[in-house]
Amino acid sequence: MSDGTEFPSDSQGAGDRAAERRAVSRYSLIAEVEVFDPIERTKLKASVSEIGAHGCYVRVPDPLKEHTVIQLLIQRRGEAFKSWGMVVYVHEGQGMGINFFRPEPSQVKTLLSWIGDLRVQRQAL
Repeated sequence: MSDGTEFPSDSQGAGDRAAERRAVSRYSLIAEVEVFDPIERTKLKASVSEIGAHGCYVRVPDPLKEHTVIQLLIQRRGEAFKSWGMVVYVHEGQGMGINFFRPEPSQVKTLLSWIGDLRVQRQAL
């Protein structure tokens, strides 16, 4: 019995579809990140593999739960970006997508500088 709901028939993964829907580009970036969950009082050390103006992907074998509010600190070439964020999707055993929210203006400046550098590197390839 069908209720009229149709599911995609292609084999494209959810992460690939999410990437197609993104409003802003993400750039490859390998950097250290500390993720702190203030409710559970847990800290993770992991690595960022992608970053954009609104979020990043953190590679970690045991990701936090979706909708967890976190603080994160990303270190790159002697600079740091600190922001609050939220886990917006999870790939069990692989990592999690983080959406930044309300970074301080000085932090936005650092992030946009990194993205500018990464954009130039991408265009040079």
